[in-house]
Amino acid sequence: MFELRPPLPIDKGTALEGLVRRFDLQAILCLGDDRTDIDMFAAVARMRRDDGVRGASIAVVSEEASGEVLAVADYSVDGVEGVEWLLGELLTAVGEPSP
Repeated sequence: MFELRPPLPIDKGTALEGLVRRFDLQAILCLGDDRTDIDMFAAVARMRRDDGVRGASIAVVSEEASGEVLAVADYSVDGVEGVEWLLGELLTAVGEPSP
C-alpha cells in the first residue's frame, strides 16, 4: 500500500480544527483506524490542551488499524461492534433526542 499526500498544509487535523472554530464546538469525539487519523488525534490533544475544548480520540481496532494510531489515541474500541457499543452508551448517557 502506498499513501499519497499532496504537498499541502492540510490534513484531517487542520480540517477538524477548522470545523471546531467554524461551529464554535466545545466538545469533540473522533474515531479512526488508519495513519491519516493521527493528525486528527493530535489536533484533539492540542485543542484540549491549548483551547480548553473537551475531546477524546478513539482508535477503532481492526486488522487494518495501524499500531501508530493505537499508540496516540486516548481510548480504543474493538471494531465496528465497539463503535456501535460506544455510540449506544453515549445515547444512553445523554438521552435520546425527542421527536
